[in-house]
Amino acid sequence: MRIPHVSLLSFIFCYCFWIHHSVYYTGVSAQIVEDQQQSLLKLKNSLKFKTNKSTKLVSWNPSVDFCKWRGVACDEERQVTGLDLSGESIYGEFDNSSTLFTLQNLQILNLSDNNFSSEIPSGFNKLKNLTYLNLSHAGFVGQIPTEISYLTRS
Repeated sequence: MRIPHVSLLSFIFCYCFWIHHSVYYTGVSAQIVEDQQQSLLKLKNSLKFKTNKSTKLVSWNPSVDFCKWRGVACDEERQVTGLDLSGESIYGEFDNSSTLFTLQNLQILNLSDNNFSSEIPSGFNKLKNLTYLNLSHAGFVGQIPTEISYLTRS
């Protein structure tokens, strides 16, 4: 008689434990997804670009799933892994304080064919998962920061 009682208690305990952690991790996951979207929107708002020539940034809308935005690629956990902002007519400053550097799962970044007219930020070394970086014809000036050499291909 004792065995079924213990089994039932064990089942209840395991079920409660599972529910608690499912709710916790779902909340954490939802927060990470929201942070990803907010980072992308902050990035968009910090960049100067010609809206009449933009096809990607101009279409980023908070009411649309950010993983479906033009130029954005996500993994199955809805983490941003790719960002293609090539040819977006971006101009002006781009520095180490950019929210771009908070996208820690970024693997592919294409900023080619823009007109940044600033030095290449050293902050690219913060993107530890970055395996592809295209800065060709992006309008950066000055020398390539040594920090970029810290990036390694996995």
